Amino acid sequence: MTTSTSVFVKTNRGVKNLALAKSVIGSDERVVVLDSNCNVMHYQKGAAAETLFEQIKKSIKPCEGATLILENGSWIHVDSISNVFISEKSGSLLITANKDDNLLTMFAADEFSDLEGLCDVLCDALCDYNDGKAVPEISWSEYKA
Repeated sequence: MTTSTSVFVKTNRGVKNLALAKSVIGSDERVVVLDSNCNVMHYQKGAAAETLFEQIKKSIKPCEGATLILENGSWIHVDSISNVFISEKSGSLLITANKDDNLLTMFAADEFSDLEGLCDVLCDALCDYNDGKAVPEISWSEYKA
């Protein structure tokens, strides 16, 4: 059996190939797949979302050096990111999308004890990317509660 970078999903009109995904944000409840322009290529929720997320992680690889890899194996391409900040309203660390400023991912204070430190590391990593450095692997456990 050969390894493929294609992942086909059924749609109302046929099938869609997710191979060109730039960002993939998943959980056991949902998976969101974004293209290079931060458009939603595919959204799935429910029981099949976790299975699809695992299939995507096995087949599609993030762009090395230009992608923030999240703790659960999700990834966000730097071109998809608009803002990284701690919300005054919720106290959570938020990463928003460059296209519409919608939420890409959130780090809650009840799960992460050092959100300021995590925010600094993420901001430094993104600013260092401007200088030609690769986005580093984040040690998520260092910031956990």
